[in-house]
Amino acid sequence: MKNFEIIKEAAIKFYKNPVLGFPSLLQIVANYVPVLLFILGIVAVSGISIASLMVDPTAITSKAFSDALLLIIIFGIIMMIALIAINAFFDGMIIGMINSTKIKIEFDPGRKFFSRLFGFDLIFGIYMLIAVAILVGLAVLSVKVSMPLLIIPLLLLVVFLFSLPLFALTSYYIVINNLHVKDALKKSFKIVRKNYLKILGIFILLMLIGIVVYIILDFIPVIGGILANLLMMTYMKICMWMFALGKA
Repeated sequence: MKNFEIIKEAAIKFYKNPVLGFPSLLQIVANYVPVLLFILGIVAVSGISIASLMVDPTAITSKAFSDALLLIIIFGIIMMIALIAINAFFDGMIIGMINSTKIKIEFDPGRKFFSRLFGFDLIFGIYMLIAVAILVGLAVLSVKVSMPLLIIPLLLLVVFLFSLPLFALTSYYIVINNLHVKDALKKSFKIVRKNYLKILGIFILLMLIGIVVYIILDFIPVIGGILANLLMMTYMKICMWMFALGKA
């Protein structure tokens, strides 16, 4: 199936089955919980009141913040793990619903595939952190060393960036083919490597569609952004599911 056909068929599937947006809505709401707890934790350990923080957001960079830095880092790690867990559950839920012959609200796929999707998301998160660390390292080194010495970390960064799409189908194969993380990773790498430009094309098309959706819904305060996120999160999952299924 060609990219434009995937984009079209996915839109039709979403239009006929709007219930597919339910897991994305729950995911958006749930993602606010650890973030809110993280902010409240920072406020508690830094001694900065929420009121003063609302008046002056830079207050969070005060000495009280630096004194509580270790605790804040711990809170941040806990928040990230909580976000990964939330996303793993709802990714399993929505992919399972899309993959079902009779589309209805089902929480079972989220529970069934949770541990495997959590493991994959954790691996991917660590991979992303390494890429970010290389990028930060490049920024620091660029002001201290000559350009020739930057070639190796620069090449590493390029390799990381170009390898990111290889992970794209892993979660879908975990659910579609009931694979373990290692096998799903192998299958995703194999399929994406053979269809690298095609999957990049889908990402570009989805990005352009997302820009249009955000522009259209931007006139609605707050709700517009949430609705745009809801639509694009669900639509992207359907598109990638169709691509993965066609190559399964």
